[in-house]
Amino acid sequence: MALNKLPFTTFKNQQIRDITKGYKLEDIVPRQYGLNNYVIEDGDRPDTVSFFAYDTPNLAWLVLLPNVKLDPYFEWPLTTREFEQHMIAKYGSIAASQSEILFYEHQTKDITISVDTYNHAGFYSEITAGDYTGVTAYSYFDRVNDNKRHIKLVPPAVVDRVLTQLDRLFDG
Repeated sequence: MALNKLPFTTFKNQQIRDITKGYKLEDIVPRQYGLNNYVIEDGDRPDTVSFFAYDTPNLAWLVLLPNVKLDPYFEWPLTTREFEQHMIAKYGSIAASQSEILFYEHQTKDITISVDTYNHAGFYSEITAGDYTGVTAYSYFDRVNDNKRHIKLVPPAVVDRVLTQLDRLFDG
């Protein structure tokens, strides 16, 4: 396996493979193969996505490779239960998070304004309060969490080619 060819590094007093040493996705998956869209389901982890997509949990690293901006520890989407626990911890209750307005969005334009600006809309001739909708903490953070669910995956049909290419690159 190509990962076995990576050098070791020390992390928290343990010897682990240094996955920061390697190649860009473009070096491994040629552009002509493209990437597939995938939506992470509630409770999925990189290894379960790998199992579903590639019939093995051992390619979890391949799930993460095209999604480098998605930190598997801090950016992976929360489950519904984890999300609700987070809202309770942050706002005291689900109801409080659903009533806390963070900002206002224009209903037809891509414009957001602060709560203070909205509350003083009478002072601004450009702002008509009826054109804006309040965005609650719950709905905003739910949107953020949902956006994390949309990832890209290496097509299953090219996984063998990807693994062969990795072997060649690491042997080189």
